[in-house]
Amino acid sequence: MSESSDAVGPIKEAFDRHIEDLDTAPGWWKSSKTAAFETFERIAPPTRRDESWRFATVKGLELDDIKFAALPSISDAASLVARSNVIESFSGRFVFGDNQTLQADRVSPELAEKGVIWAPLREAVTKHADLVKDYFMKQEADLGSEKFAALHQAFLENGALLYVPKGVEIEEAFVVYNWSINAGAALFPHTLVITEDFAKVKLVEANLSATEDAAAFSCGVNHIFAGVGSTVDYTLLQNFNEQTLGFQLNSNIAGKDSNVKTISVNLGCRRYRSETHGQIKGAGSKVEMLSLAVADREQEIDQRTLQTHSAP
Repeated sequence: MSESSDAVGPIKEAFDRHIEDLDTAPGWWKSSKTAAFETFERIAPPTRRDESWRFATVKGLELDDIKFAALPSISDAASLVARSNVIESFSGRFVFGDNQTLQADRVSPELAEKGVIWAPLREAVTKHADLVKDYFMKQEADLGSEKFAALHQAFLENGALLYVPKGVEIEEAFVVYNWSINAGAALFPHTLVITEDFAKVKLVEANLSATEDAAAFSCGVNHIFAGVGSTVDYTLLQNFNEQTLGFQLNSNIAGKDSNVKTISVNLGCRRYRSETHGQIKGAGSKVEMLSLAVADREQEIDQRTLQTHSAP
C-alpha cells in the first residue's frame, strides 16, 4: 500500500489526547501506540487501484464523522449487561460498551488456581505485561487493512486476554460482548487467546449495537495462538446496526497437532470488512475457518482470507 505524508488533523489531535490520558499506563504500551499511530499516518487510505481493494467500496473510509475522543459515561450499563445473554452459562464474561468495562465476570477460584488468566486488556498490560508483550499484535495484518490495524493499535483502550495453561481443559465457553452505544463512537475490540500444550477452550464474541440508529465505527482484532495439541473453538457474531462501518482483522497460529476452529456470523453493519489469516505452523494441525454472511438492501460485507501452510 502506498505511503502518505498528509497531516491527519483531528485524528492526530484525538490521539495526542488519548496518550495524555494514559498517565498510569506502562511506558512500553504508550510507545507501541505512538509507533502504531506513526504507521497509520504514513500509510495512505486504500484505493480501487490496490489489488486487495479492487472489488470493494473505498469511498467513506475517511472517518470524518467519528469521535475518537472520550465519550459520555454510560448511564444504562445495567440494561446492557442484562441484554448480554447470548450464552447463559459461561466460564467468564466481559461486557464492554464504547470501550468501557460494564461487567467483568471472572473465572472461578478453581480455574484461577490452575493458572487460567481471564483479564481485561486495560488491566493485563500492567498485571500480565510480559505475556501481553510476547503476543500482542505479533500477527501482522497483511490482507489490505494494514492502515486500520495500525489505527486499532494506536487507539485501543480495552479488550480481553484469555490464557489457558498446559493441559487445562475448559468446557464452558468464555464470552465477550462489545456494545456500540453513543453516536459517532469509535470502538476497538481486541481479543487475545493463548493456549499452551494440550489445553482446550471455547470463546464466543458478540459485537452489537445498543440502538438501531447510532452510527459508529468499529475496528476489531482477534488473535489466536494455539499450542501443541491444543483445541480452540472461536465464534464471532457481528450484528452491529446498519449505520455502522466495521473492520474485523483475525488471525490464528496453529501449533503441532492443534485444532483451531473459527466461525464468523456477519449480519450487521452498513459496510463491513473482514480479514482472516490462518497459519498452520506445526505438522498435523487442523484449522477450519467458517463464515456465514447475511446482507440485505445496501449492506456490503467484504471478506478476505489467507491460508498459510508452513507445515504438512
